Amino acid sequence: MKKALAIAGILALSITPTASFANLARQTEDRQTETRQNEIAAGEQFATMYENGRSLIGTNWTTWTECYVNNHPDLISELPRWVWRGEISYTFPDGTDQIFFVGNLEQAGRLHYVLYGYVERRIPNCPARN
Repeated sequence: MKKALAIAGILALSITPTASFANLARQTEDRQTETRQNEIAAGEQFATMYENGRSLIGTNWTTWTECYVNNHPDLISELPRWVWRGEISYTFPDGTDQIFFVGNLEQAGRLHYVLYGYVERRIPNCPARN
């Protein structure tokens, strides 16, 4: 009887860390998903602030193309491909995919900022108006 209880105790100890690790991994993934969704929401909020002239860059806002895309060589070369394809697939940390449709460079620039630019700490920079 003691031997059976000892074996059961060892088995219980060997299962517990695995279960705890699975819970920890799930909690970590949930936090990462929530963080990424919050970053996208913040990117959307800041994009709206820029467009409405209520940001640190002031009231010089003109367009996403002029104030954001044209300031970054990688965007100048990549975002026209987004427009050519007409859509971008984005995978969230939880594995779900979402399709975003883009019809022009302006839409592609704004979408890039919301999905990636805000997290990358890219700040639109508008040329001074005369």
